[in-house]
Amino acid sequence: CAACGCRLHWRAVEPVLCTACYKALPWWNKELVVAPVMPAAIDSFTAPFLYDGPVREVILGLKFSGGVRFAPLLAGWMADAVGVVPANALIVPVPSHASRLRWRGFSHTAVLARTLARRLGCEVSLGGLTRLTKTDGQVHKTRKQRLALRGVDFAADARVFEGRHVMLLDDIVTTGGTVRACAIALKRAGAVRVDVVSVAYTAGR
Repeated sequence: CAACGCRLHWRAVEPVLCTACYKALPWWNKELVVAPVMPAAIDSFTAPFLYDGPVREVILGLKFSGGVRFAPLLAGWMADAVGVVPANALIVPVPSHASRLRWRGFSHTAVLARTLARRLGCEVSLGGLTRLTKTDGQVHKTRKQRLALRGVDFAADARVFEGRHVMLLDDIVTTGGTVRACAIALKRAGAVRVDVVSVAYTAGR
């Protein structure tokens, strides 16, 4: 099991999760944990889970253990949360800095974006949005430090995004600082709408 490490039964509910972990999935009940107020550059925010329990372990497995086999499961959950998408939707992953790509060897958000695009029948852009500024990991940063990112930390190609409905994908949204900075760059490049979708939301951070 990707979450607890137990041996999977051949009749497991999900191909990478045991039945117990599947039942423990932290589905985001917005009546109990209200959605965050997103900045004006972001038109909507969707995520199926809170960042906890089995979902946390699967995301960490994808990011740090090369668990790309988890991508279809995560993308499937996001696709169910998103539902129907407009015909001109373009899925765009939050980009990593080149130095982090060299260290990790792959972009986990790009893997998720490609997989989600196949599920939803959408186009995907992996190079139109780039990160200009290297930032340290977000885990140990304060809320103020996370929100310090600006639109100038990312560059968006107007030839790709002019007039497009963008679905901006990240694995986790905490304060919204990173997706806000991306959305500002995308709107400056002519995107008519930016909807953020992630696997999980970290409430109260």
